[in-house]
Amino acid sequence: MPPFTNEADVKAFLATVMDTIKQDGNPEVLNQYRSLFRKQVPFFMRSYVSAYLIQQALESSGNGRRPYNKNRRPHAENRRPTRNENNLESEQKKQNIPEEESARIFISVGRNRRVFPREILSLILSVTDIQKEDIGLIRILDNYSFVQVRKEWADTIIEALNGKIFKGRTLTVNHARSRSEEGSFSELPRDTETVKELETETEPSDNVDDYHYTEESSETAET
Repeated sequence: MPPFTNEADVKAFLATVMDTIKQDGNPEVLNQYRSLFRKQVPFFMRSYVSAYLIQQALESSGNGRRPYNKNRRPHAENRRPTRNENNLESEQKKQNIPEEESARIFISVGRNRRVFPREILSLILSVTDIQKEDIGLIRILDNYSFVQVRKEWADTIIEALNGKIFKGRTLTVNHARSRSEEGSFSELPRDTETVKELETETEPSDNVDDYHYTEESSETAET
């Protein structure tokens, strides 16, 4: 049995793994592995199995793969972004649609269903004929989300998404109130009964601190 790996290597490896999960991890796929792991591995054995997997990963890193280098920068800083990532990031940065041209849509699914902005974007594009340029900032809050869109497409999106099953629930989608209608509570949906119902929901017991696609989407519900 090989001796214990240098502690600094283990710490660097774990930091790289966590960073990779945040940057590249697919939450739905990871949750499938996580669920199977919890079903197959008894609770008191989980930390040992995890430790063994770390050991195997470090010992095999130089066996037909790129050797693990403790001085290597974390994965997210070291890797070259893909063309799609660069395009999406630049699009999100410039897509704060002018207020006079935009409408905000309320969608009754949020962080407690492990929803990400890119998933909301993909959902809208899959059920409508609109372009990415017509979708602005996407904010994911605990129980619901807000999407900025061009005014002329708002009703089309609402009609396409309202009542659709997504992330295990039936979506309620409607116009969010404008700032002039609700003062400081600028983004409450027009149907406040929907919000009251959503705010009584509890998060899953195994809820994790999700990461989000844009800085805007990581805001908490300050309204």
